Amino acid sequence: MSRPRKRAVGAGAKHRLVFVDRLLATLVHLRHGTTHDVLACWFGVDRSTTTRAISEERPYSPSGGAPSPQASGADPV
Repeated sequence: MSRPRKRAVGAGAKHRLVFVDRLLATLVHLRHGTTHDVLACWFGVDRSTTTRAISEERPYSPSGGAPSPQASGADPV
């Protein structure tokens, strides 16, 4: 059973990091394992902002978060 929306579409919180900063934070986090707290300090935002940015940008990474063929037990080609 669905309930009626409380807010209009697009009425939520706006992004505090522009796309380039979101992408940079995601890449630095994935490549160097930098914590969300450190990234938040670098970009001058709250930790929750960097956490949201990374979680939203990560599905677009080349690996897509998918397991490697070796991890799934498939024969490498």
